[in-house]
Order: sequence, then structure tokens, then C-alpha cells
Amino acid sequence: VASHTTVPVHWTPTHEELIGCHHSQNGFLLEKMHSPARFDQEVIAAVEKLIPSRDGRFQLDVVATITWGHPHLPRSN
Repeated sequence: VASHTTVPVHWTPTHEELIGCHHSQNGFLLEKMHSPARFDQEVIAAVEKLIPSRDGRFQLDVVATITWGHPHLPRSN
């Protein structure tokens, strides 16, 4: 198993771009949500508390860690 962490990359998404990233993930698909608009409002409110946007954009630094290796085989009983 090995991993690599990227250097920080500056990203300045709009509110809509940030929400779009969340909806692109399996657990946050619009089709699976009871109230997508409420989810969107709550995400933006939570992020605004931590990182207030400037001119309608968040000022973020994005870092990713990529890990690779061989999956473990299930143990037989």
C-alpha cells in the first residue's frame, strides 16, 4: 500500500459550483434527496460560517490524498 498527497491548489468556487460538487457524489444525488433545496441552503450556511465567501466565491485550498494497493481477500472461516 502506498499513498501520495497533492500540494494545495487554490480553488474559488461559486455557491452553485460547490453545491454541484456535493450533488455529484453518490450519497448526495438529487434523485435520492427529500428536499434538495433545503440541503443546498444548509450546506452553504455551514460553509459560510467557516469560510465566508467574497464576491460570491469561496476561497479554498484543496488537497487530496490518493492511496493505492491490493485489496485484502476475505478470510474464510
